[in-house]
Amino acid sequence: MCRLLIYVLIAGFCALSALAAPPLQTFTIRDHLRHQWSDELVHFDINYVGSMPRALTLTDTAGQPVPCQFSGLSRKNGRVTGTVWTVVSLPPKGQTTFHLRSGKLLATGLTVRQQGNEYRLANECLAVRLPKLPGILKKPVALAKLPAPLLAVTSAGTDTWIGTGAWVNEDQPLLVKEATTTIVEQGPVRVTVRYRLIFTDERFYQADITLGARQDAVLFNDETTVDAPTAAFRFAFQSGFNADRIYWRNNYFADPAKGLTPGAIDFTKAQVLCTMRPWSFWWNKDLTAWAGFYKEGAEPFVGIITLRPSRWMSPRRRQAFPLRRRR
Repeated sequence: MCRLLIYVLIAGFCALSALAAPPLQTFTIRDHLRHQWSDELVHFDINYVGSMPRALTLTDTAGQPVPCQFSGLSRKNGRVTGTVWTVVSLPPKGQTTFHLRSGKLLATGLTVRQQGNEYRLANECLAVRLPKLPGILKKPVALAKLPAPLLAVTSAGTDTWIGTGAWVNEDQPLLVKEATTTIVEQGPVRVTVRYRLIFTDERFYQADITLGARQDAVLFNDETTVDAPTAAFRFAFQSGFNADRIYWRNNYFADPAKGLTPGAIDFTKAQVLCTMRPWSFWWNKDLTAWAGFYKEGAEPFVGIITLRPSRWMSPRRRQAFPLRRRR
């Protein structure tokens, strides 16, 4: 009993000593827009002179650990650099301060699990299914026969998966010689899975799918060296969802109310409803930066937002991201 008491006292003394020591670095974030920020994924640059503990963490002003994740940590010439991620909520004109200290990471509800030939990414709000690709293929495979980068999505706490992802390739088939899926980042705040295809002519397609703790959106960031306008990743919102409406906002250059009060979608023929492009293409008509899919009188509402432009395109190739009515 005495030995146990000594151990408890020693452990308590060590914890108090760690908090009593000055922080390695302090970060403060403020709202200047009088806006309510809820569960925002943010990061800070680490840059201090000193030693690098075996384990780092962030604490609030009361000394309580907060969820965080580190990347790119290194020490050179006595200076420690890197990046720390966390999740922040701020009231209008509010501010909060974090301290960088030695300590263990705090667990969150963010997970990544392998299930059969799939990866399941999940947090407190949603979950996504991604394919686990085999790597180098025994022989080239047509693009349309491979699993898409995103297979399905769902809300947290439900077993009904929404949507179906698939590749389409209407012209000369693109042949893939290598298809890999890699977990490139895994922690309590961010998980990133990389989907990569290498074609027989050495061109590539790559998508990074990132889910953060307490985030109600998954980030899909892709790039390619392939120039094939009729080859595309398509995601249909019928399976498990039966969406019959699309809610979107036309840019101000055209009818400002267009898309805000849509009727039921007619799936008897293929038609372009609107075109999704990032904000930098605002001068074109009949396009939107976001669109939401839903079933009249039912939940959930699933949205897509285009966040950044890719590159300038000639008028002959202005076909990106069409939303079509299909069976």
